[in-house]
Amino acid sequence: MKNRPVDVPESHFKNLLNYWNSDPHKKMSETNTENRNKLKCPHTDGKTPFALIREEKRRKSLILQILYQVEMERIQSTQESEYVNHSTDDFTSVMGPEHPGRVRLYGRGVTKTVLKGQKGNLGSSDERMQQKIEEIEERIQQRMYEKLNGQKDAMEQNITMNVIARLQHLNLDLRLDPDMLRFSARSPVDTSSAQQAIVQLNS
Repeated sequence: MKNRPVDVPESHFKNLLNYWNSDPHKKMSETNTENRNKLKCPHTDGKTPFALIREEKRRKSLILQILYQVEMERIQSTQESEYVNHSTDDFTSVMGPEHPGRVRLYGRGVTKTVLKGQKGNLGSSDERMQQKIEEIEERIQQRMYEKLNGQKDAMEQNITMNVIARLQHLNLDLRLDPDMLRFSARSPVDTSSAQQAIVQLNS
């Protein structure tokens, strides 16, 4: 029991020992030993079963993959850091060291604090832009509405004049007020007046 593997429960290992010490298993083991001694081309890996060999290779392969991944990440991180430092050193060697409190290539009066504040106000700038877009859309819709209303009034006036011309052609003595036949919204009094005029015409 002192040689029991850690991943094998004690009860299972006891059953395994009983099986190994049984007479049928001992007889089978002796037969296998005799057959193995008769082999002319013995197993090149010795007594180690293929299952154990496969498991050992899988474990080593997994370890190698993890080590390879860690090493690649370390190399990549080192290369990125060296690239940033190298580009910064090249710029500094040409332009000289940056003065404290100044921000290079932003003009006079710009400091790191001001620059951070401008970056923080990007959200409010986007909101103002969205508001401007909405105002432009409202103005466009208003202009289209006014244009459609103008076209509607012109069409109503044209239809009204055509109706009056046809009615006068039927009755030369007829005198009609064009406002009585307009298609725009009328009050109940105007509507009744127009109906009375049409009734008188028909009579």
